[in-house]
Amino acid sequence: MALLRVRCSGLWGRITSPTMSPTEKVIASLHVNGSADEGRIAAAVVRAASREAGLTAEQASHLADAAAAVVRAIDLRGFDDPRDAAVDLSMVVAAHRVIVRIDDLGLPFNYAAEDEVDGSVISAALEKGWIEQFRHESLGRSGNRTVLSRHLEIGHDLRDSASIEDHHQAHSAPAAGDHIQIETRIATADDADGICQLAWRTYGYTYQHDEYYLPGRLAAMIASGHQISFVSLTTDGMVVGHTGLLLESPEDILVEAGRGMVDPRYRGHHLMSATGQVQAEWLGSSGILAIEAAAVTAHTKTQSENMVANIQLAFLPPIEFRDMPGTGVPDRQTVVGSVYPVADIPAQEIYAPRRDAEMLDSIYQATRFSRTLLESRDGPVEAETRVDVSVHADLGHAILHIRKIGRDLEKVLEERVRAIRAGGVQVIYCDLPLDSPAVDWASEILADASFVFAGPLPLKNRGIDMLRYQSLGSISVDRAQINVKSALAERLLDYVFDQLPESQR
Repeated sequence: MALLRVRCSGLWGRITSPTMSPTEKVIASLHVNGSADEGRIAAAVVRAASREAGLTAEQASHLADAAAAVVRAIDLRGFDDPRDAAVDLSMVVAAHRVIVRIDDLGLPFNYAAEDEVDGSVISAALEKGWIEQFRHESLGRSGNRTVLSRHLEIGHDLRDSASIEDHHQAHSAPAAGDHIQIETRIATADDADGICQLAWRTYGYTYQHDEYYLPGRLAAMIASGHQISFVSLTTDGMVVGHTGLLLESPEDILVEAGRGMVDPRYRGHHLMSATGQVQAEWLGSSGILAIEAAAVTAHTKTQSENMVANIQLAFLPPIEFRDMPGTGVPDRQTVVGSVYPVADIPAQEIYAPRRDAEMLDSIYQATRFSRTLLESRDGPVEAETRVDVSVHADLGHAILHIRKIGRDLEKVLEERVRAIRAGGVQVIYCDLPLDSPAVDWASEILADASFVFAGPLPLKNRGIDMLRYQSLGSISVDRAQINVKSALAERLLDYVFDQLPESQR
C-alpha cells in the first residue's frame, strides 16, 4: 500500500492505492437438452435462484419468464433439427445485479432465432419491466450468448424519505473556508452511505444512477470491485467529493470513469483534482490503457478541454444540480464523451468514412491518439453482419455493436431498431469497427436510416477503435440546453446538429 500526500488549494490529504478485481458469485448452472421442455426447466431454476439471490417473488417470476422465452426461441429456431437443441444456462450475482447467461451452439446468425430473441421476446420483457439490461452477442466458435440482468434491491432507498434532516441541515450550512483538512483515499464499502448523501447534496433526487440512493447496492458494487470509488472526506468523516471507475472484468484495458460530484459547500477547493490524483495512482498499477468518461452538458465543470471524442445526444435521463442555477434540464441529457490515455497507446491505421473523415481527423488531432486515416470505397466481403445488441432500459438507450459488417447490414439494422423501439427505448447508438474497409459503405447505410455522427470510441472493440452513430427516434433535443467547454466540442456539436432532421432540433 502506497501513501502519497497531496496539497490542493489549502487542503491537505493523503491517498492510498490498493488494487482489486471484480468478482462474481455463481448461484446456479444448468444444461438442458432437447426442445420438449420449452423453457420450463430454465424458468424453474431462474425463479428459484433469483429468490435466493434477493429478488422479490414478482421480480424473480418476470426474470424467469424472460429466460424461458429466450430458451424456447433457441430451441425452436436456433437449430436445423429442434431435437438437437441444447442450452447452457448460468446465473451469477455480480455486486448489485442478478445476471442470467444463456449460451448455445446453434446456428450462427440465424435470423429466425435472433429476431425472436432480439425482437418479440426482449421487446415484451423491456416493455413490461421484466429486465433492465439485455445483451445478445456472437462468441465466434463458442456459439451465441444472451444475457439478461436486473438490479437487486439491496437495503433502504434514500428516496423513500420525504426529507433527510441531516442532509437539510448540512445543505443549508455556509460554504467551507479556505483552510480545512481533507483526506482523499480509495473508498471502502463502509463509505457507501456517505457517498449516497453526497449524491443527494449534489443532485437532489435527479441523479440517473439508482445505486447512489441505495447504499446497500453501492456498497456491494464497491466490495466486489465492479466500482472503484475515490472519495474526499472532512476530518469528521463526511464525504464531500467523489469520482469512480467502473470495471466489467479484470481483463479490461478501457474502463468507464465518471460519477464525479462535489458537495456544493466545497466547490472551488479542487476536490475533483484531488480524487483524480488518487485515481491516477490506482490506474498506474492496474494495466489499464485508457479511461472513458461522459460529462453532462447541463454545465461545463466536468468537461475536458482537449480530449473530446464524441457527443452523444439524449444519452441520460433528465438531471438537475443543486445550487447551480440554470442546470435543471427537463429533457434527456446530452453528454460529451472523452478518452484519457493513462499508458502508451499503440498507433493504429483506421478506415474513415468519406462523409465524416474531416471531422474524425480533427478529433484525433486534438487527442493523444496516433491514428492514420485510410480511405476505402469497398463494400463488405462477408454476407452476414455480426452485431451485439445491448439494451439499457434503466438509462433509456440501446447500443448496436457491429462486430463484422456484412452485406445484409441494412436488413439487420432495420430489424434490430424496430425490436428495440417496440420495447419503448427510442435512443439507439450504432458502433462501426474502424478496422473494416467497409466502414465507408456502412456509414451510408446508417445515414439512410437516420443515424447521425457522434464520434470515435478509441480502443472500444478489444483495443480497436469504433465509430459511433446515433438515432433518436421520436425524441427531439434543444441546442440551447447543451453547454460545451471547448472550441472542438462546439464545432462537433454544430456538426452533429447539422445532420439532425429538422423535426428533432
